[in-house]
Amino acid sequence: MKKLSLLQTGDFGKMKITQSRGGCSPNFEVSLPSEEAIAALLHKLRRFILHREPTSFNNIAALLKRRFRYPDIHSFIDQQRELFDGRTAQTQLKVISGAVVVNSDDTLTRWLNSCGEYHEDSDGRKELDELTEVLPDDATKYLLLTVLNDKVCAIIEIANFIALMLGEMNQ
Repeated sequence: MKKLSLLQTGDFGKMKITQSRGGCSPNFEVSLPSEEAIAALLHKLRRFILHREPTSFNNIAALLKRRFRYPDIHSFIDQQRELFDGRTAQTQLKVISGAVVVNSDDTLTRWLNSCGEYHEDSDGRKELDELTEVLPDDATKYLLLTVLNDKVCAIIEIANFIALMLGEMNQ
C-alpha cells in the first residue's frame, strides 16, 4: 500500500473558499488527485474499510482491545478509532448540508457504496447528488477525501503498533 502514488505524495487535494463582500454564495477552488490515484487507493483500502472483511479496521481494533488490557493501549486504539471514523476531524471542522454531516464516515460510506468501487447504491447516489445542490461536487469529494486520508493515517498507526508488538519495527 505504501507504493501508491497518493500515499507517497500525501496530496489528497486542496480547497480554497472565498466570498466577496456582499456576495451571496462562496466560490470554491478545488484541486483533487487523479481519478486513477483515488481508484487505486480505494481498491487497496477495501479490506480495511468494508465491515465484513476479517481485516477491517474495526475488527482489528476490537481484537487488539480484547487482547491488550492496558488502559494506555485502549486509549491509543480509541484515538485511532476516532480518527478513522471522522470524529477527530469534526472537532476542527464540521461541514453540514441540510441534516447531513458531509465530512463524516456515514457520508464517505454512502459515497463508496454509490461510486461503483465497492457497491452500486443508486439511493446513496441520489443523496450525494442532493449535497451538490449546496456544495459543488469537487468540494464534497475533497471533504470525503480528507475523511479517507484520516482513515489511512489511523490504519497506518494501528499497523505500526502491531509491527512494534511483533518486534518488526525498524529501530
